[in-house]
Amino acid sequence: MCRFIGMEYLAAAAFIALDKEDVTLDELSQYGINVTKILEDSHISAVILCSEHYALGMVRNFSDCFDLINDDSTLHLKVAKDILIARFLAYMSKDLLSAFTQQMAK
Repeated sequence: MCRFIGMEYLAAAAFIALDKEDVTLDELSQYGINVTKILEDSHISAVILCSEHYALGMVRNFSDCFDLINDDSTLHLKVAKDILIARFLAYMSKDLLSAFTQQMAK
């Protein structure tokens, strides 16, 4: 079974891992590539939905958490990181969360 992971989960984990208030879409994409590698190495079938199209949708759907700045190339965090954990990461399965936290440790 393949799981699809929305960009909002990737963004939440990246903001926490990178410990920043602003993350470029390129940084977010690289973080997603690293997480995908960990998932593949763990034999977990998952696809992270990460593109400019998904970024725009994420900002529309979660405008209370994220905003796009700098000509839509940078995500800005609008809430505290503990809110990201409660809203997004607390609902991830253990195997997916493990891949995200392994990437956080790097």
